[in-house]
Amino acid sequence: MTTPDYSHQAIISGLRAEIDGKDKIIAEHQKQIQQLMDTAQRNYALYSSLQDSVKDFFEARRNDDNFEFDIDEVNTFFAENSIDPLKREYRVEFRIEGTVLVEAENEDEARDIVDELDVVHWSSEIENFEAEATNVEATF
Repeated sequence: MTTPDYSHQAIISGLRAEIDGKDKIIAEHQKQIQQLMDTAQRNYALYSSLQDSVKDFFEARRNDDNFEFDIDEVNTFFAENSIDPLKREYRVEFRIEGTVLVEAENEDEARDIVDELDVVHWSSEIENFEAEATNVEATF
């Protein structure tokens, strides 16, 4: 009497399961690769469009060998193209002066009372520093 060899069937079943698992992994990797390719194509299209927009921006403001624009125009352009705006440097001068009389048992208690004071109004002067760019070369 002979008995069937189930060990070969078990090995073959195990190999099929392993191959199926690897096929799923390969399919997932192919999907991820396609998503990356789609993202890369969108990013390239955005880069290309932005490059054209920058060129158009400067060409529209070209006067002979000079480009004339102000920071507000640049920031408007940046906003239209989802770019963070340029920041300006400001000097802010302020003074807070005052005298207050407090009733306290000792100097430490007086200091505690003064430390809890909240300033609700103060004045300041703000001055903008505008800079002019000179000798700028542009290549498109």
